[in-house]
Amino acid sequence: MKILGSLAVLIGSVTIVSTCTDESLIQPFDIPNPNQPSLNALLDNPTPSVLQAAAQGLLEGLRQGTDDRIQTVGHYGREGYYLAVARTVLDEFDEPLLPAGGSGWATTYTFIQTSNAILNAVGAVEGMPAQEQEAVRGWAKTVEAFLLHGQIRQQDDFGIVIDTDRPRGGELAPIVSKAEAFSYIAQRYDEAAAHLSAGGSSFPFELSEGLEDFNTPASMRQVAMGLKARALAEIGDYPGVIAALNQSFLDIDGDLADGAWNSYSTQTGDQTTPFFDPSGFQYLLDTMLVVDAQTQPDGSPDQRLLDKTFETSYITHTGVTSNLGNGVYPTNTSPIPLIKNEELILLRAEARMFTGNRAGAIEDLNVIRTRSGGLAPLTGDPGDPGLLDELLYNRRYSLLWEFGHRWVDMRRFNRLDQFVGPRGPGDRIFSHVPIAEDECQQRDFEPTGCQQVDGIRTTR
Repeated sequence: MKILGSLAVLIGSVTIVSTCTDESLIQPFDIPNPNQPSLNALLDNPTPSVLQAAAQGLLEGLRQGTDDRIQTVGHYGREGYYLAVARTVLDEFDEPLLPAGGSGWATTYTFIQTSNAILNAVGAVEGMPAQEQEAVRGWAKTVEAFLLHGQIRQQDDFGIVIDTDRPRGGELAPIVSKAEAFSYIAQRYDEAAAHLSAGGSSFPFELSEGLEDFNTPASMRQVAMGLKARALAEIGDYPGVIAALNQSFLDIDGDLADGAWNSYSTQTGDQTTPFFDPSGFQYLLDTMLVVDAQTQPDGSPDQRLLDKTFETSYITHTGVTSNLGNGVYPTNTSPIPLIKNEELILLRAEARMFTGNRAGAIEDLNVIRTRSGGLAPLTGDPGDPGLLDELLYNRRYSLLWEFGHRWVDMRRFNRLDQFVGPRGPGDRIFSHVPIAEDECQQRDFEPTGCQQVDGIRTTR
């Protein structure tokens, strides 16, 4: 994994902020680094080695932004809280959300610019076989689609920028609707799959340990289809979800933890898992997880609660109190999932439920209930809204602190008003995150997403 620490320099040299095209604000790829090839070399005189290094550097793009994709969105979804002394969560539960610095927005578009540079350069590389070029294209588009999906989940109806490959000094790309964004993301995954199908038997660069089960273009195609299924579920395209899952790595009899993961290590130049907190001093989970947990046949709580949490001292910060330690990542090198088999099975359960195959949905849910939660299987159809309740319950405990799923799930099923606290009545619940202030300030006409979000007040 030390490759990420050094190859990230390729990305770190990009000072571009989001999709800006103001010459005074953008200096893309122009900070030389004497120890690593620069992206200038990729743009001006691409060689196989430089292209391979840049493609490998996109691994860091998958790791960056976890603060937004997991932590901040986890706050909104009442999964857990970062309660370090220097941190305040007041703005995420009380004050209206205002457009701010948008580090996550900038990170998303910085790495997408790298993907664009790779896609623009790959056809001009001399000496790289056509199959290797296709493998690189498929990889770059998979990463791009993943990053854009992570972004639209936050802005939702506010929309995001998708037309990112524009010349410097030109007109700013528009902020498009949620529907347009998801359509583009799905299309990009399909394009990635087509490239990967033509990508030969291996990648021309090394992937990380967390992707060791998907280190060929053919197997990476399965990951892309799984990620596409996740995106389509969030817009209710359930026939599309099933079609994508049929091309993914879903295995009803396989290990639920099998999947694509971001890796971490203690090697020089690499980084450790950001949410590792064995003493429970910083990352605390919401105590409602204990209250809402179902019980196993022996009376003990859901096994997922036992596996992913631990009791610690009560910590209170800005009115938020918890004694539930975050054990989702139990070591300082625990990987963080991009997507795993357990989620794919839950996605199929959801798609089956909404396409009329309720018996199939129950079969899938029972796999998760029994194998992951240690719970007794459902013996019949719980009806409506019981089956949806069961789906959301299992997604909550199976996918805890992985990709901000709880907030997105409650929003898309119109249940945000069911959140409790964490400080009791009066806390705000937000449905959107404003567009980054840096993006807003460059536009002559302020997009809707550049306004403050007031949210709704909890009543319980």
